[in-house]
Amino acid sequence: MSVTRLFSGGNKQFIVPAYQRRYLWGKDQWMDLWNDIQNIEVGEEHFLGSIAVINPQLNIEINQFEVVDGQQRFTTLSLLIAVFRDSLIQSGCEQEAAIGETLHSSQITCRSLY
Repeated sequence: MSVTRLFSGGNKQFIVPAYQRRYLWGKDQWMDLWNDIQNIEVGEEHFLGSIAVINPQLNIEINQFEVVDGQQRFTTLSLLIAVFRDSLIQSGCEQEAAIGETLHSSQITCRSLY
């Protein structure tokens, strides 16, 4: 599944269960991920690693998913997308701000059970 598909679509909530380890990524891991992203050519696909989620409860209002593997990568990608979103909104350029607002209104939430 693509990152776009994972993070798109409405009313998703990703939960990192308490039994998962705390966020431990540092500069080395961030740079590895960033370098991978920068080296992706337009139209090219690249495997960023696995993220496994389960859907233990079906809810009419929101789809909840537990992140059972890849929570470090998932969290980092979430933060990176949030930074892109905020930068686009604050850019002052109408087109970029519209893209940022679209990201902002995607109705995806992430929370931890720590």
